[in-house]
Amino acid sequence: MTLAKKKTTPAFRVRLRQLRDAVGISQVRTAKIVGVHIATYMRWERLGETEPTFSQLCVLADTFGVTLNDFVTEAPATESPEPAEEVPKKPAPKKGKSKK
Repeated sequence: MTLAKKKTTPAFRVRLRQLRDAVGISQVRTAKIVGVHIATYMRWERLGETEPTFSQLCVLADTFGVTLNDFVTEAPATESPEPAEEVPKKPAPKKGKSKK
């Protein structure tokens, strides 16, 4: 009996790469942090042949500073904030003697 390899969804592979790129570390460094061979990591991110275990996913989340949910959901696109309308400043009162 042969077991078919589990394919990851493209979204997971893409999200894994996005999260890794966001923190600016290489695949090799990420693999070392998680404690897997680089070929194993590449199967997760590039080839989509396998997925990390739960404990490995927890290490990845900690490394990237995200939650486990962030691996399956993309952060919502944020609209660029519109500049606030500038309110003209009132001139400061002048100090000095007042005339009576």
